[in-house]
Amino acid sequence: MGDDSRNHKDKDHYFELGIRELDSGNFNKAIRAFEKAIHNDPNDPRLYNNLGIAYELTKNYKKARTAY
Repeated sequence: MGDDSRNHKDKDHYFELGIRELDSGNFNKAIRAFEKAIHNDPNDPRLYNNLGIAYELTKNYKKARTAY
């Protein structure tokens, strides 16, 4: 349970960081944060959705489509 609990906390940390970076206009930092969150929990669709949004905001539409 220790690793699963830690991964969940890491995912939440990186998800929240990604949201803050999106709100601040730091889209590349948001992308990195969402990618780290996905590494910790690849089954959470919110992470991919927000990653897609961040890619759209950087006009990287190909990666946005892949993320969605």
